[in-house]
Amino acid sequence: MRVSGEGLIRLDLDELLSLPLQHCFSGLDDSCADLIGSCGRVATISGYTEWVSAAGPSVSLGWDWQLDVMLDTPRWHRTNPPRTNVLLVDSKGRDLRWEQSLDRLSTVVDSLPWASAVAQSVGATAV
Repeated sequence: MRVSGEGLIRLDLDELLSLPLQHCFSGLDDSCADLIGSCGRVATISGYTEWVSAAGPSVSLGWDWQLDVMLDTPRWHRTNPPRTNVLLVDSKGRDLRWEQSLDRLSTVVDSLPWASAVAQSVGATAV
């Protein structure tokens, strides 16, 4: 793990996967408040979440999410690539392209059991 002058933390995928990430905070998008009083319309419930590593230097991963309620079982899913201070490197320590790093970080986020922590944080009663 290396911290660059611009504040990016460079690490390989195995290093990232070995870091325990903790839920920092989550919230609802402001657009959710605009739906109050719109009875009879399908509401889109969306928000954001931020997760950080416990040890320094602090790795930060944040992403936007949406709750899909049009299914038999509501499903939480990430809607955009993560926001982060991480740039993944290959096995030789070379920087991946930013888009390639974000693609891999998206896969990491999608494998995390984040929905229950987000649901609890925004006051949802079911996941």
